[in-house]
Amino acid sequence: MIEDEGDLTFSTGEKVPINIENLYRGHTCFLVVSGPSLATYDLTQLKQPGIITLGVNNSPKVFRPNMWTCVDDPEKFMISIWKDPSIMKFVPFGKYNKPIFDNIKWEMSNLTVKDCPNVIHYFRNEHFNAETFLTQKTVNWGSHKKFGGKRSVFMAAIKILYVLGFRRIFLVGCDFKMEKGKENYAWKQDRHDGSVKGNNSTYNEMKTRFTTMRPMFEDAGLFIYNCNPNSEFKVFSTINYDTAIKLALAEFPDTLTEKAEGMYERKSLEK
Repeated sequence: MIEDEGDLTFSTGEKVPINIENLYRGHTCFLVVSGPSLATYDLTQLKQPGIITLGVNNSPKVFRPNMWTCVDDPEKFMISIWKDPSIMKFVPFGKYNKPIFDNIKWEMSNLTVKDCPNVIHYFRNEHFNAETFLTQKTVNWGSHKKFGGKRSVFMAAIKILYVLGFRRIFLVGCDFKMEKGKENYAWKQDRHDGSVKGNNSTYNEMKTRFTTMRPMFEDAGLFIYNCNPNSEFKVFSTINYDTAIKLALAEFPDTLTEKAEGMYERKSLEK
């Protein structure tokens, strides 16, 4: 099994621990994945103050998130993600020295992950266990083939958000199905028959795993909702996207009417 540091979740590339567990204690996050339905939402709503987002893989092609994560080699993902200091990037520890592909010049760049800003490394394990998924320090992303296979960035994203303290997650762009000859991403992306079959097989396994884990999540205070009513991932309750936005902002101040004038003088004037 790779990268399993036992009691360590997040670190620098030099294995210096980074203590950011529960940094967002009790808050809501929108998990932005890459299904074709992602292109159907008014994503400008996710840019409002008070809303935080985490994207995966190449989903920033459609929407630039606050945070981002991956599980595969860095060269599969757009160079603008790696160079963007405004995106906090959660990257498997084993990718620290991996090179980055320049998709503008369409050639390998001279950058590696360690050269990029705002990168936090996480440690993974490859043996899925529903009972310990939330409690183990390392991030499970499925199982190595010797344990049955089927790994996914989706699993890693859920665990990372839980460790960061988020307790309500809204899924956006979560379709969980691929079809031959159809648009299977929110941008143009060819997929050969083997990839379509493999992804659908993984989706089916995700449904089984998350069906098992949903009661455990809710016992731990973690609630997940899917903003796509047409999704094949029906493990979690669906919610209207606009309603999800309103719920996320329910206790957040109206920044347009929020008053700044008098804040410096307030205490002296009260005296």
